[in-house]
Amino acid sequence: MARAAWLARLALMLVGLLVPVALIRAQGLPASPCPAIYSYEVDSSGQTVGLIRLLTPPRYAEVRLSARLSSPVPVGQHEAGGLLVKGGREAAMEATRAVVSGRRHVLQFHLRFPRGKPVPSLLTLTVNDYDVCRARGAESDALSTISLESALSTGVSGAPQVSGYEFSAAGGAGAGGGGDEGFDPGAFDPETPRPRLPPARPFAGPFARPFARPTPWPTRPQPQDPFPSESWVEPDTPRPRPKPSPPPSRPAGGSGEPLLDPTKCGVAKVPNALVVNGFEAAKGQWPWQAALYAKNETESYNIVFSFQCGGTLVSRKHVVSAAHCVVNLQEKREVQVISVGDMYVRLGKHNLKKAETEEQHRQVQKIAVHPDFTSSTLRNDIAVIHLTEVVTINTFVTPVCLWDREVDLNLVVGKLGTVGGWGRHEGGALSDTLRIARMPVVSQETCLRSDKFFFEYTSENTFCAGFRNGTAACNGDSGGGLHFSLENPRQGGSKTWYFRGVVSLSMTRVEDGGCDPNNFIVFTDVAKYMTWLVNQFI
Repeated sequence: MARAAWLARLALMLVGLLVPVALIRAQGLPASPCPAIYSYEVDSSGQTVGLIRLLTPPRYAEVRLSARLSSPVPVGQHEAGGLLVKGGREAAMEATRAVVSGRRHVLQFHLRFPRGKPVPSLLTLTVNDYDVCRARGAESDALSTISLESALSTGVSGAPQVSGYEFSAAGGAGAGGGGDEGFDPGAFDPETPRPRLPPARPFAGPFARPFARPTPWPTRPQPQDPFPSESWVEPDTPRPRPKPSPPPSRPAGGSGEPLLDPTKCGVAKVPNALVVNGFEAAKGQWPWQAALYAKNETESYNIVFSFQCGGTLVSRKHVVSAAHCVVNLQEKREVQVISVGDMYVRLGKHNLKKAETEEQHRQVQKIAVHPDFTSSTLRNDIAVIHLTEVVTINTFVTPVCLWDREVDLNLVVGKLGTVGGWGRHEGGALSDTLRIARMPVVSQETCLRSDKFFFEYTSENTFCAGFRNGTAACNGDSGGGLHFSLENPRQGGSKTWYFRGVVSLSMTRVEDGGCDPNNFIVFTDVAKYMTWLVNQFI
């Protein structure tokens, strides 16, 4: 009798679970061209939505998702629907923690359809510019074609960007999918793209890596203005700190020219319009910006190189970037540096999707990751990339100057630095062309008080920058640099650009997981690593 009662209850439970499926199928929804990836479900508001499931990348990277749909009725731009993460910031943070720990996670996206109109048919799903699902012949009867996009970087909830979607462990495939049986991650794994389209960049946005824990700060810090002025803030009683030794100048392979020349660095021949909000840079305006490309192997064993991270040219043969940009996370959180044959560097690059005569390609001779880099916290997130050949210095390719001043962070608090990269502009869209933006450095106390997030991901070797008023662009890429225009006594006192920070991470917006312009960005403080950096050039 007890067994019969239990079976009866189980039957009722199964009927309850199947009712939403039956209701969805009764609506006559378009068939899914890829049931394991794309299906339907009813959300908490009772609306039918599309459910998309994708695996997180095996290492820190951005997943850029695009969906194209066809509608049998006209659809206006304002009523096109949306592509959103199914869970918000907490879900995104949980997923990025999984990536950091070396676990794969299933991402779930909700595809919201135009209200009051027939559900459109899915034409294509694209991840990082590669089709992972394509319908056949579904566009011929369409009166409207709808295109929706979303993107998320798996660095630390924010440091990562997300534009509308959630990370969560997959429970089932939804009404049209039939559960996890037959669920083939490799069929739509963003890290194993099909070779038919140009390689895509896995990172976009300044931002996405968890960082080192902070040292304890004094209790009850004095209030400070979170929106410092543009002027240099001179502390009343600066603590004396030794200046880092200026980098040595030495010949480069018999050319007679030094690799590091403090009299010729940090000068852009193209004028730099110093604005606060991010804007597209002109060619030659940010000549120390580097683009790192890493090798990916497709399912058919074809080799493609994809944009990986930003970097900063600091000599005729060296580029500085973030350590997390040049490593693979192995089992048990062990770090493996990317093979030199699996990466190359482009200098003078302006548009990621176009071949440009001004750019210089260089192979990698050596990758030096800071010896104290830790994968679980990304502490000491800095690396030096040695090029096989020196670059040719010209209008479009010029090293920036290494920091040769006091390392005390208080001396740059309140000062505006400039960051560049192929990140996001004010509208949240990804940029194919190089952009630059200005932002002020804030005190560690101000950063920590702004959100508990920063207690976990800042330290004495990091600093925070940003306006927190929504005006600063989410611009840049992980590994890119933050620079200051200062007087250079070696160049007659003229203004010269100096390298102070490496882009590490930012928070995400709660509503869509995108880079949050109302919170600070975290940078690795290059000035704290000058001794190690200089030793890499010897």
